[in-house]
Amino acid sequence: MFMPNPFGIRLVEARVERFKAAFNPKEPITFGPLNAIIGRNGAGKSTVLEAIQWVDTAMRSDIRVACERYNTVHDLINYRSSGKNRNFKITLKWDVTEYSLSSPSSLEYSVKIGEGEDKLTAILKEENLVFYPDSRTPSDKINLISTDAKGERRLSFGAGEFLSVPTTKDRLMLVTLFSLMVPAELSYDIEALEYFWSDAVFLRLSPNEMAKFSDSTRSSYAPILDESGRNLPILLKDFGKEQMNDLINAIQKSLRDMSGIEVSKPIMPQGERYFSLAEQMPSPGPTGKKRAKIPAWMLSEGTRRLTAILALLQVDPPPSFICIEEIENGLDPWTVISVIHHLRSASQNGSQIVFTTHSPWLLDHLQYEEILHVERQDGETVYSRFADLEAVKAYKGRVPPGSVYATEG
Repeated sequence: MFMPNPFGIRLVEARVERFKAAFNPKEPITFGPLNAIIGRNGAGKSTVLEAIQWVDTAMRSDIRVACERYNTVHDLINYRSSGKNRNFKITLKWDVTEYSLSSPSSLEYSVKIGEGEDKLTAILKEENLVFYPDSRTPSDKINLISTDAKGERRLSFGAGEFLSVPTTKDRLMLVTLFSLMVPAELSYDIEALEYFWSDAVFLRLSPNEMAKFSDSTRSSYAPILDESGRNLPILLKDFGKEQMNDLINAIQKSLRDMSGIEVSKPIMPQGERYFSLAEQMPSPGPTGKKRAKIPAWMLSEGTRRLTAILALLQVDPPPSFICIEEIENGLDPWTVISVIHHLRSASQNGSQIVFTTHSPWLLDHLQYEEILHVERQDGETVYSRFADLEAVKAYKGRVPPGSVYATEG
């Protein structure tokens, strides 16, 4: 029995300024429980997700590590940002539903990152956390600002009350905030925010990496499942009997041409550091059947990806935020429908789902309101709800969204 999202927290808006493809979009990007992002190549589909993942990586490691995957901070800052104060800014807003209250509160986090004179060093310029008790009017604000060359920062609550907290310049102050005593009226929202980041998962599943041996253990700051999916065996080894049975049933329903599927439970830290599927096959023996064990590297690429996604959805409590790049890669059309069904169920059970896709056919299995459209207009990345586009409104309710996108996108 799944425990729902314990804090009722959901990302509702993201703003990106001078980050990769997005220079200064006029409108925020809005999110619902289930979100599919579509757009032409190079339009900026991945930009907003990479911005959110940048914050996630910076929190789990530091801002230097978060920039390394993009070579340097210089390459992250939009090329139209000029002058001595080149920087990018990421702003994220959540709704938090405390179950004892009738209306949600909101909180908004923003971080600004600049580059040093060497154009290589990332510099933390600004961090702010603003609270909206009634989702509209801001009340308390926490400023997280560097105060001196020693890396000591002043954390101020509202009007004047502050703490000076030693920390390294590469670390986000938000991480430090999670370990501090804060005013009682803010504690629930901060706990909710900590839960959101600790249980967020970003996937760019790599079938080649998933065919390799897993690490033996997961570090304390690592996500539930790493983005390549290589450490799936670490996730599987902690599954209980009910979780494993639910995973097997989900895989079996998706892979209907295979019979008698079983999923191996890896042995850690010694022994097997990979996962396997077993399939019941014909055999010349007395029973006429035999269960054949198929290790990860012998499975199809799509089966590896499918197993990783469905296994993640068996985690209890469910992940707070699941982001999947190009979800249809390696999956046949029937399996894609099955995966979308499982993701929609997960979104109704407390996980927020965001994925990118290039498949108009997949969109036909979504609601118009679940689709976020990205396009380039005069060099600027523009994010819009698909249902709000003028070219789309005439078709809504009469034509499946994928057909509309293929025609009007």
